[in-house]
Amino acid sequence: MVNNLCLWSEKRDESEATFYRRFASILDTLLADTDVILADGETSLQSSKVAITMNKAIFHTSDMSQAYGRKIDMILNCSSNVKVDISSNEWRRALVCKSIKLRQQSKNLRLNTSNLFSLNTRFGMKFTVALDFVGNSGYLYLLRLVDDGLGLDDYISVAPRHMCK
Repeated sequence: MVNNLCLWSEKRDESEATFYRRFASILDTLLADTDVILADGETSLQSSKVAITMNKAIFHTSDMSQAYGRKIDMILNCSSNVKVDISSNEWRRALVCKSIKLRQQSKNLRLNTSNLFSLNTRFGMKFTVALDFVGNSGYLYLLRLVDDGLGLDDYISVAPRHMCK
């Protein structure tokens, strides 16, 4: 939880953009000397566009419209010659109803799962790290592939607390 910013409203009524903007400025500073860059402004992961196109082909949908990826508040990219999406990250305002919070958290987890499968296929990566915030409370999670499993539930896992210390 981030409490020491003198800019938080006592009413907790800031917009999603306000919460995001304050955290993004912190992340800009923390990531300044790395090859990680922030892509923001309701962008979408390339892997989500690919997944939508594949689902249309597999399930023979009659929808012939162009595939647009799910919109995300911030994507961490690797600054290289080839665009590489590292993770999808979401922010919501503090006073958001539970159903929206759960729907957005689920979307973020699904997008990061799709992206991790893409990262694994392209680069052999076995895990990714992502952020999810509601107001000034949030969490950083590690999503990793597990070798022995048949279903999606068996492939993904959130790191236990003792591994995050």
